[in-house]
Amino acid sequence: MGHYIHGNPGQPQNNANSQPDVVPDLKIGIIGDTQTGKTTLIGALRIAGTQQEDDFKWNIRGLDAEKPNSGAFMTTNTGLLLNQEFPTPGTVSNSEYAYLMSGKIPKARLNFIMDLLPNNDLPIVRWVRDLVQDTQSAAFKLQLWDYPGDSIRNNTGNVQDLIEFFATCDGIVFLFDPHPQYRQNSTTTLDATLDKLFNEAYIGQKLDGDFKFRQYLAVCITKFDEPYIHKELVKHRLNGTLRTGLPYPTNPETAFKVLAGDYAHGQIATNFPKGRVGYFMSSSIGIYMDAKGKYDPTKENTYPASSGVRIQCPVRPINVLEPLIWIYSSVQHERSQQPAPKNPRRWW
Repeated sequence: MGHYIHGNPGQPQNNANSQPDVVPDLKIGIIGDTQTGKTTLIGALRIAGTQQEDDFKWNIRGLDAEKPNSGAFMTTNTGLLLNQEFPTPGTVSNSEYAYLMSGKIPKARLNFIMDLLPNNDLPIVRWVRDLVQDTQSAAFKLQLWDYPGDSIRNNTGNVQDLIEFFATCDGIVFLFDPHPQYRQNSTTTLDATLDKLFNEAYIGQKLDGDFKFRQYLAVCITKFDEPYIHKELVKHRLNGTLRTGLPYPTNPETAFKVLAGDYAHGQIATNFPKGRVGYFMSSSIGIYMDAKGKYDPTKENTYPASSGVRIQCPVRPINVLEPLIWIYSSVQHERSQQPAPKNPRRWW
């Protein structure tokens, strides 16, 4: 199908400045246990869209006619983050939302060049990337669920509704909190989700020939802003630094294996084809920045207050929009029977 289509086959095309007649639907499930930051991530999407490079900014608006209160849900949570407050986690019931996302992505014909470039920030790499990188318009409808984080792990609430939704998704974003206090809950949620999802897919004959899932999976190691994660990356020599001073993992998949453990990594590897998994290091609030504008990953970007935990610095999301765009690009390439990009576009 490619990117969005102007007009219908065999009919006169709309003017280039007209609203597209067709916008692809994209169902993405966001899975994560309590404290992984599902609601915060949704609130950070619009902020992330405005903070992209000039050629890659995204606009995200609620489709209230399709799913009531979608716009208000995002606007409320975005407002809290802009005020350096955290949104209230989903703790009561399942809620479904719909959004129209529109922006720019690299042109498909240049993916093979981008795929050859190493994932670093050397001047020559930046020069080649800027030279070959071109853009094309992209737009899609996004359906999301917000739900109590522990419902899948504890098998409470309308779990079956969630699983049925995830089974029909084009892609899944899995949020994994690697902090020792929450790591086991994230692992158990991963296991429980795969159990339930496998049964749903098996009955519906939606697995591939190796009994693996056909969906794309974006694995997000959350809370990249926490000093604990930085220390682990340094310890295992997986840390790099961009020209802006922002730290980044030199190999996100290896970082996930180190932070989440062999078992969690193995569960993903045995349930999803390798070409359908992308790894991202993400933070919905961003890394601490001092008064001189210098990033300091050794300092917390949160602090305790009488009203609850607050955010130290203005919010600068890292890799919250990129996993969605990677899933979109991968699905669109598959629908158009073109090779998908090998390396997901990341924040850095």
